[in-house]
Amino acid sequence: MLKRTGIARRAFLAWTKRWNTSVAEETNRKRAVLYVPAHDQRKVEKAAQEIDVDVVCLDCEDAVVEGRKEEARKKASEHLQKLNFGRSEVAVRLNAVSTGLCGRDVREVFSNRVLPDIVILPKVESLDDIQYFKSRMESVLQLRDDKHGGVSGKRGKKLQLMIKCESARGLVQLGSILEKAKEASSLLELTGCMFGGYDYAADVHAIRTDHATELLFARQNFVTQCRAHRVAPIDMICIDYKDLSRVKREAIEARQFGFSGKQIIHPSSVEPVQNAFLPTTKEVEEAKELVRLFEEKQAEGIGAFLYKGVMVDLPMLYQARAILALSKHMPT
Repeated sequence: MLKRTGIARRAFLAWTKRWNTSVAEETNRKRAVLYVPAHDQRKVEKAAQEIDVDVVCLDCEDAVVEGRKEEARKKASEHLQKLNFGRSEVAVRLNAVSTGLCGRDVREVFSNRVLPDIVILPKVESLDDIQYFKSRMESVLQLRDDKHGGVSGKRGKKLQLMIKCESARGLVQLGSILEKAKEASSLLELTGCMFGGYDYAADVHAIRTDHATELLFARQNFVTQCRAHRVAPIDMICIDYKDLSRVKREAIEARQFGFSGKQIIHPSSVEPVQNAFLPTTKEVEEAKELVRLFEEKQAEGIGAFLYKGVMVDLPMLYQARAILALSKHMPT
């Protein structure tokens, strides 16, 4: 009996270590990432003052026409200095390295005293994209550090990096790209990776459908690679934002797939998306009961047991504890 208990205990500790690592990805909440055109003063002020969203992204890329890119990057930096975004983390989405605009974005946004919490690098397809971005950041932040002191985000924490996968080439090389991005950890912490479904579909010549079956493989492959590298995966936008039932359905499906959050383009999407990435009251109650029973069985040296007709073992405990970690963010 003692030997059996010891084996069960060692297995339990091993899974606890894995659980602690993975749950860290979930408790750093990015359930909804709201894109706002950086040059649109009214929309940015509304996002800062009225919208309770996990991440506000000041967008210098897709939401900005070519002729207003310079204005957008200057306004993004200005908003960071002047506006209070409350509990929301603030991100800036740069232009892709391939556009030739990324370096100018980095210089404008990261030279001033107040920096964003997160920098989003889109359309990453190669290790060269990461290397270029890293070298530009190192150069600009060194000059900024000499002038303003230590480097941290708007909320006083380490700068975060999120990259976007938006092409077949990017998905094929995603594992190597994530590893390379982690090498920039002295400057930025890689906390998330985002899937660009519409760009990806165009790249592989897929025909978009309401239920996104044409992206099933890509999304599940994307989640698997992100989780393998302990990076939170963020799902694609729902472009039909006026259909809130579809927004909600897509968000629920994304959580079922293993995504940590979803990109959005309209304030009306915030509530259904953020709620979709929280457990239900029933899920929380069942998770508490399962954890309690599991700990009892562990003390008895039993590693697996039946609960409501279902066999429960360590992976089930892992899921239950992840639910309880998320439940701490549920409204009271």
